[in-house]
Amino acid sequence: IAGNNQFCNQILKYAVKVKGHTKFADHHAYSINELEKVINNAKEAGVELIITTQKDFVKIPAAYDPYFAYPVMGVNMLNQSRMGTFFDEIKNRI
Repeated sequence: IAGNNQFCNQILKYAVKVKGHTKFADHHAYSINELEKVINNAKEAGVELIITTQKDFVKIPAAYDPYFAYPVMGVNMLNQSRMGTFFDEIKNRI
């Protein structure tokens, strides 16, 4: 479950076999009916695990945890010489 094309492209790079994709808007609050529909569609397609973002996984009720997983993806800083400035700026805004 995701709407982010970059996330989906990363999954396609590493996934063995993707059998479907369901998009929701960013910051979407999932209803029980939506989750049930996604799970039922996945079962019908023979899906073993539904992949979502970590950000969205935390919004899914714990009762549905066995059906969902999220990959842990790293972040690369392109301009590492400015990392100290970046973190200082974050500290100043907290």
